[in-house]
Amino acid sequence: MPPREPARSHAVHCQASSRGKPHPGHRHGCRPLPLHAAPATDAAPVRLRAGRRRADRQRQLRRLFRRLDARGTGLQGHGAPAGLPGRPHRERRHHDPDGRHRQRHALADPANPVRPRQRFRDDLGDAGIVAEKLAAVGEEGRLAWVFGGVGAGIAASGLVVHLLVSTLYSSTLWVLVGAITAVLAPVALILVRERDLPASRRVADPRRRVPRPLPFWPLFVGYTLQGLGYSVFATFIVALIKTRPGIEDLGDWVWIVTGLAILPSCLFWSRIAERIGFSLALVTAYLAQIVGVLLPVVSGAPAAALLGAVLFGGTFIAITLLTMPLGRNGLGGRGFAVLTAGFGLGQMVGPYVAGKLVAGAADYTLPLAASAGVLAAGLLAVLWAIRGRAS
Repeated sequence: MPPREPARSHAVHCQASSRGKPHPGHRHGCRPLPLHAAPATDAAPVRLRAGRRRADRQRQLRRLFRRLDARGTGLQGHGAPAGLPGRPHRERRHHDPDGRHRQRHALADPANPVRPRQRFRDDLGDAGIVAEKLAAVGEEGRLAWVFGGVGAGIAASGLVVHLLVSTLYSSTLWVLVGAITAVLAPVALILVRERDLPASRRVADPRRRVPRPLPFWPLFVGYTLQGLGYSVFATFIVALIKTRPGIEDLGDWVWIVTGLAILPSCLFWSRIAERIGFSLALVTAYLAQIVGVLLPVVSGAPAAALLGAVLFGGTFIAITLLTMPLGRNGLGGRGFAVLTAGFGLGQMVGPYVAGKLVAGAADYTLPLAASAGVLAAGLLAVLWAIRGRAS
């Protein structure tokens, strides 16, 4: 009877003893091979290739993180506008014996597109989740407080940077802002803790206006274009103001005024929607936002810059507030998720395309004018949705 082949699952590889004697304590009179001397098997090349691919991915991720850190923590590509593709170099501190002309870092530079884009995207995403929950229980009125917090954070961060940019470096500013957040975090945790509330029956107010849903896909196109157009303005408006002779000192204040305008905007537009309807209020908000974007483009007056900040800050979050009730129940209840995805897609595409325009024209006016055109296209999509509902 031929000897039986050992089971393939038996993973012990062995070699003869150096003295030609069976190695005690091991099957077949052999001792196990060291790990580096294990014979090659069919699976070994596969494991080797998988390990190389994993190492390549890790190197790519580390390279990506270095690039992101270069754009957000004081590393800039010399010779290219802030935020545009370019090789990042470590920021150099120029010789300054008097200490009066410190180099401005990326956090302190409002032209850096990473800061506003990340803040808006994160804040709107979190606030949107809360908005969906409040709408489900009929508490849309409290959305004004939720979105107002976004404006307060924008204004506070802009004020901190404006007051301390000439005395602190970016690393210190990051630590300071993080410390302020850490101090305020326990307050938020206390306010959101679970509490036992008495049960109550809620009776719908018959005078309350109920939003009439719009056809979903035209609304989706309009909201996606809104995400694209507003993100371009938020990214480059401060940089545009800082390039205008005579009003360059207003750059930081435009950012602060934008945050302050957000505070009452949702409450204001919710009252407007109750009076004239959500659809008409949405169209009006689009028009006001387009005017706010165009004002600093066509005029270099300080009043135009500040009024543009008021109109922009007072409408862009309100458009989210007005759009969600009109489309959140679309696609079998998945409307909120799809609208948010389209908005996020616009936020990613907009600043990238605008950065290419800035690199080609070396001027911030062109991308802001283009963002106004994109917002106008979004308004046309909303008007098409209203027309489709009427027909």
